[in-house]
Amino acid sequence: MSDQLKAETNGLSIASLVFGIFALLTSITVVPVIFMSSMAIMFSWLSRGNRRMNGQALAGNILAIISIIISIGVVIAILSGILGWAGGAHSGLTLQEIIQQIRENAPVMNLIGIRF
Repeated sequence: MSDQLKAETNGLSIASLVFGIFALLTSITVVPVIFMSSMAIMFSWLSRGNRRMNGQALAGNILAIISIIISIGVVIAILSGILGWAGGAHSGLTLQEIIQQIRENAPVMNLIGIRF
């Protein structure tokens, strides 16, 4: 039985699992999760050969897909926050009025040298 387990476990499936775990850990970022997830999916499919995907490769594949979904959710949340701020807080204001509000509400920016 141990020979069969050794035959099913190969380096590519372990790499897929490792990249899947790293993808899940970096899922709140955008650029690293794209790299980690693509590597995990690629290694999981390469580990198959002519056989079915083993457990480690399947786990790496599932973790990569979950991390991509989380990353898409983070991007949507950030974009909706930006659009909500731009549309709700400053609706109807001109660019001059927005700059004036920034000047009044952020005196620290003037201290560090940022001028509007």
